[in-house]
Amino acid sequence: ALNELPVSPTKRVNALIKALQDGSPRVRRRAARALGDFGAQAVPALPQLVNGLRDTDASVRRDSAGTLGRLGPAAAPAAATLVSLLSDSDMRTRVIVGTALKRLGRAACQALMCGLRCNDPELRARATTLLAQIAPDDLLVAEALKVAARDRDDDVRQRAIEALGLVNHSLGFAVV
Repeated sequence: ALNELPVSPTKRVNALIKALQDGSPRVRRRAARALGDFGAQAVPALPQLVNGLRDTDASVRRDSAGTLGRLGPAAAPAAATLVSLLSDSDMRTRVIVGTALKRLGRAACQALMCGLRCNDPELRARATTLLAQIAPDDLLVAEALKVAARDRDDDVRQRAIEALGLVNHSLGFAVV
């Protein structure tokens, strides 16, 4: 509907940025989702979308994450906040965040490697899996996964060992 209005994309994006600050979670969620339709033109909304990742409403967090994922590597400044949501209490949010991080691609790797040092073992485990999926041919990722394979948590260790299998296959040699 917004695309059919005789208003410039910049004005539409600015209106949606303002809507991200509305008192209604429904309005914020719809604004976050609609911004995803603007592609690179929505990049000016990055700070507000990052704020949406901290919203008290899970649907706003999900749609903000989804839109950031649609922006791809341009959303790299949001990577650390996205990684922190890998431990969100809402499973759907975690799934969308994981997809968003994959869409950021290698731009998310540094934040994911920082996530490997987080106190939350579930976040560390998810970061381990995502790193191997995003950059299986990266030697720094391989080194980080080797460290994760010695994690104090069983699930993190298991995922790191599985991830190293992907990395070893991609690199063509075993990372020991």
